[in-house]
This record gives sequence, structure tokens and C-alpha cells, in this order.
Amino acid sequence: KERMVMGSGVNLEKHKFEPYPEREKTHFLFVGRVMKERGILEYIAAAERLHSEHVFFDIMGYCDEDYQEMLDDLEKEGVIRQIGFHTQVHAYLAAADAIVVASFHEGMSNALIEGAATGRPVIASNISGCREAFEEGVTGFGFTPGNAEELIDAMEKFLSLSTQERAAMGQRGREKMEREFDRKMVTAAYMDEAGQILD
Repeated sequence: KERMVMGSGVNLEKHKFEPYPEREKTHFLFVGRVMKERGILEYIAAAERLHSEHVFFDIMGYCDEDYQEMLDDLEKEGVIRQIGFHTQVHAYLAAADAIVVASFHEGMSNALIEGAATGRPVIASNISGCREAFEEGVTGFGFTPGNAEELIDAMEKFLSLSTQERAAMGQRGREKMEREFDRKMVTAAYMDEAGQILD
């Protein structure tokens, strides 16, 4: 007897839907601790290949391994921008064009569900904990973790979309969060199970 619930869900009021950015520039946002197992090296490889005056690669998260000097050098070269660690992430999610989670393993990725709730397409590792949070080609694009070329391909697919197509993808992501990840619904499922056990 099993019942699957979507982690702890997402607070749809805190992470409210935000209008999609209308601009010529594209900002990818890496969210997570800066470490190898979070896919930072693949993200940097993509940034080195794809960054331009119209494509930007932002990193939000605490540097958990010995990459700070490399990040500082890349920032000086204009390849990336470091945002640092923040506990209040909604404004940064809203300012991005796409949220990137490149982890090798996850529980349930809060970055993905919070980004999708905000109305942003996602680019994510095709692993348990991430794949549940997006639909391929509908709300985002997946790739094999540790494979920089696949990540680059996914980003190039995203870059080929019009602003209207990206906005529609983000809208569908929000709708998925409302259907499947609403924290109120997830909490109610836990309480229902707990009540049955007590009964």
C-alpha cells in the first residue's frame, strides 16, 4: 500500500506567477550549491560556449567546493555572474528566463518547482527528483547529468524559442505546479495518511 506525494510541495502564494521578461537578452540561472555533484562544471562549459552580449549565465548559491578562484576569473572575463547565496530567491527566479538544475542526484528539487511556480521554464537533469518537476518540451528540457554537450543542446533548444513560446512554456509549468505540487494539497495528503494510521 503506497501513495506518492511530491516532496514537500511548493508554496504557490510565496512563489506567485510572474509575467515573463520582455527583452532581447536571455538569462540562465543556475540554482544550487556550487559543487561538482550539482553540475557546476557542465554549467560552466555551457557558459563558455554560449555566452554572448545577449546570453548571460548567472549562478546563485554558496560555493561549497574549491571553485571560488575559477568563478572569480570567469566573472572577470564576463562568462558568468555570481549572485551568491540567498534565502529569499523569488525575485531572482522571476528575473531569470530559465532555471537550470544540473545535479547528479536530487531528493525533490525545490529550485525547479519554485522556478516553475514562478512561471519560468526549466532545464534540468533527467534524474529522479528532477524529472517529476517538468515535462519534456512542454515546461522545460532535460539532459543527462554530467553531459555538458546535452546541456548545451538543451540550452540551444531554449534559445531557439521565441519570447512567446518561452512564456507559454512557463505558464504550463505554473499550471503543472498547481495541479501536482501545491503545498496545501501535499500537506493534506500527509495529514490524511497520518489520520488513517492513527485511526
